[in-house]
Amino acid sequence: VPACLLQTVMILLAIALSGSVGCRKSKTSVGSSAANAEAQGSQQQSKDPTESLKLAVEARDWNRALELGPEAMIASPDDPNVLSHVAIATANSGRRVEAAQLLVDAARASNYASGQRIENAFRALLDVGHLHDAIDLLEQVVERDPDAAEYRRRLVGFLGEAQLTEEVDAHLSHLIRARQFD
Repeated sequence: VPACLLQTVMILLAIALSGSVGCRKSKTSVGSSAANAEAQGSQQQSKDPTESLKLAVEARDWNRALELGPEAMIASPDDPNVLSHVAIATANSGRRVEAAQLLVDAARASNYASGQRIENAFRALLDVGHLHDAIDLLEQVVERDPDAAEYRRRLVGFLGEAQLTEEVDAHLSHLIRARQFD
């Protein structure tokens, strides 16, 4: 299990155990049995922590999703869907830097096979101002798939933006040899 994933699990577990993230409380009176049944239904989700997490995210119950996140990540530490669901809940709780790292972990867990996961992680890193981490992500993608011309072109552009011009030549040469330049 990668060290950054363990650190993320520990942070989420500490939050859940500290009580700062609680279950959603019903705003209905005790006499409303229909409302009580609905509230209990949202709390009595699947016994599978990954399925419960998914249901909480789909219901936009961010507190519940954050509460379920550590258990789901322990049960399925390499599941990119679990990492993405925890990232969504984390972002909606205002912790965008942690969410960006979780999205990177999700892309890595999928072995960079999902263009959408790569794109989500890349944009999240840029949104929180982590340009060098976004460059690292693109480098990992093109290392895994040297023929990923779209990501390599993007990498060349961002290396230039970051003034890391000494690294540009190798990527440009690869694009030219593959006739994948603009």
